[in-house]
Amino acid sequence: MYAGETETSSLLYLGPDLVQQDRATLESGANQKRWSIPDVYTAIWWYAGFPNHYTGEAEKATRQLGEQVTEHEVRADRASSNGQGKVTRSSGVSPDGESPLR
Repeated sequence: MYAGETETSSLLYLGPDLVQQDRATLESGANQKRWSIPDVYTAIWWYAGFPNHYTGEAEKATRQLGEQVTEHEVRADRASSNGQGKVTRSSGVSPDGESPLR
């Protein structure tokens, strides 16, 4: 879910000052189903279905869920480094695991 419960929860954990959760119910995150051509992919499907540019229920987000999700992802990322304790390139640390990418 894009900008739904999980992603908003992660932001509540990582940067709560960036979240305006009081605005989460002002627009719908439900699929509006305004475009349907059977068996045909179109480049505008997302914008037709989700004109508010998010999906899900951000109003259900919590800092606690964000902490659980984020810490799980960090542990999984570390485990994928074959137990060497090096953080992968995608997380902003260089391949040598030492210096931050800039």
